[in-house]
Amino acid sequence: MSLSAQAAITYLDFAAFLDGLSGAERDHLAAQTLLFVYPVLQANRFELIEQPVGQRQLMASCQAAGCRVDHAIAHGSAGQEWEITRSPGAGSAQPQWVVLNPMIALWPLLGDLCQALRTAFPDATLVVHTSDQHQHEKLIGGPRAPVIAQKLLDQVATVDAVLIGFAEHSLLSLVLGQPSELVLHRRPSTEPAPRGAYFTMDSLPRPSSLSRSAVEQKRGIRVQRGRGCLAPCTYCIESQANRVAAGERPWDGAGISSFVQHINALSQAGYFFINLMDSSFEDPGRRGIDDLRLFCRMLVEQQVQVSIKMHLRAETVQKLSDNDLVLLKSAGVDVLVIGIESGSNEELAFFHKIADRETAQASVRRLEQNGQFATILGYMMFGPTTTMAMLHEKIAFLGAIGRGWDFLNLTNRVLVFWGSRMHDQLIERGLADEDDAHLGWVPYRSADPAVAVLAERFDELKRASGVYARLNNRMYDAINLESRLLNPAHRSYRQRAGERFDRFQQALRAREAALSQRYVTAFTALLADPTHPFVGEDEIAPLVGQLDQDMQTLLAFLDPGEQPETLQLQTWMSAVNVLGTGGQG
Repeated sequence: MSLSAQAAITYLDFAAFLDGLSGAERDHLAAQTLLFVYPVLQANRFELIEQPVGQRQLMASCQAAGCRVDHAIAHGSAGQEWEITRSPGAGSAQPQWVVLNPMIALWPLLGDLCQALRTAFPDATLVVHTSDQHQHEKLIGGPRAPVIAQKLLDQVATVDAVLIGFAEHSLLSLVLGQPSELVLHRRPSTEPAPRGAYFTMDSLPRPSSLSRSAVEQKRGIRVQRGRGCLAPCTYCIESQANRVAAGERPWDGAGISSFVQHINALSQAGYFFINLMDSSFEDPGRRGIDDLRLFCRMLVEQQVQVSIKMHLRAETVQKLSDNDLVLLKSAGVDVLVIGIESGSNEELAFFHKIADRETAQASVRRLEQNGQFATILGYMMFGPTTTMAMLHEKIAFLGAIGRGWDFLNLTNRVLVFWGSRMHDQLIERGLADEDDAHLGWVPYRSADPAVAVLAERFDELKRASGVYARLNNRMYDAINLESRLLNPAHRSYRQRAGERFDRFQQALRAREAALSQRYVTAFTALLADPTHPFVGEDEIAPLVGQLDQDMQTLLAFLDPGEQPETLQLQTWMSAVNVLGTGGQG
């Protein structure tokens, strides 16, 4: 079966779809057992917290359709056998379907994993679907997703079917024996495939947590309100530039009332750290801002006490009033992720970013003016079109906003997905090849060889020692602690901290400014001479201990043995940041 990259889809209401099933179809679904497998690299302890949102959503949908649903974790690494652990409550019935949600980092190991699953479940149909937990982990996506899916079938003989796009309807259509055109099957039917469809987000059942309690998950959980993004950024697999099929909405999300009910239910179940991992308030037109305000007002009115991590675009920040920022904090918004991406307007135009450098600068300064929010910046220092002149602009930009201290911002590279719009841009510029389809990132060339040399220099720094990353993590811990002590849920802690908190803030601002200036100066020297030494490890290592001491001094207001779970640190945890590109070191 072949699928056009422009295959049209329709949107269906999930409840109406179930109502339209015949009795025989309902009986068939009730007789099916689906095992959902989440693979995790042995080295990646951070991803054991919870199965991906996209997989949990699939499970909730299949369960609501009457299927028997089970889940498993597959632990593995290069050169070792995969260990598949089913959930504690798993029945004895062998699944007819094994549904795999692999991250992009697992592509080199996917053949071995699928063979292990085939050996463990020889009679099951093995299905692979896209990972939509986060765009940097997406395995299959973008305009040429069908080409990539076919390549996966060609290269991994044990896979029976690959689901394209958001997969709830596609999977149910496959289980019902009527696979839609968004399903690539190794043994396709001779009958014409039904038109592909998505269920609207507002109609889907809300996924619950799975095998771990809120306490076991350190009271944190990933949550998704919407899919897609209205922005046209060409590098991002979530953006409207990289939709899979004709008819796919640039953004689709749940209603605010039902979404707040879901957050409230999670809070009642013991969750406190709510990671809104998608562009939750990207609704078209003014609706996005209005929905954001309504969301916050409802949380305040219903007295839902949570700590929220949220993504906002830089131009969205500029639309918010000072009262809006107060409202966000009142609702428990502590961490704001702003994808500014570059300090060069020329490069931002190449990325098709909406906000320019000046808008980004104003937005970051505004959010950081009083320490209410822990602001995390999406920023890519090295890219295929970056020139040395741009690097001068980009490091100066970080210095101007006081964020030169963030070693990730200084060293991140642009990741380009095969088949994405940016891949096309690079082919047009002769910086990437129109090669055979493959899963994962595109190996591209640099337009400026001197930039490639400098990028490799920083990769060497990362590989040689973890001291820069450790300091960066402590800086993130510190700004997270600062923000969360200002969360309304922690009013009593803030009062108990007293002047300790004021001194902590002052010391943190001073450390940020000093480290920012030091890094910017060293980076600028490297622009003139790539062999010039960067900031020495002996200069960085003591700062880690100093930040630790600062946080311990601040938290000395706690009674002996008192360890509040809602002041959890280490919210910087990321496989890519810690383990390197692809999560494999």
